[in-house]
Amino acid sequence: MALQKSINTQWGLAVPNAYIKVLDVSIVEKTKGGCLIGFFANQDQTEPFYRKRIDFDYDLNGVNPIAQAYAHIKDLPEFAGAVDC
Repeated sequence: MALQKSINTQWGLAVPNAYIKVLDVSIVEKTKGGCLIGFFANQDQTEPFYRKRIDFDYDLNGVNPIAQAYAHIKDLPEFAGAVDC
């Protein structure tokens, strides 16, 4: 699972169809989780050009933590319009 979205980096570089992937998920407590996401120029790139940590509400009775992380990311304004890939 991953997302794809054209982005502009903090360095002013435009990356069309960036590949955005959850690299790691951690559960901090029963209701809080965090994920590390990586931004790649394309799906074949092995190292992300940028990483970002995002916290999210975790539901013990919900779907797996990775799916919950993706669902949260897709709800954030900066990822509006991102598509599953």
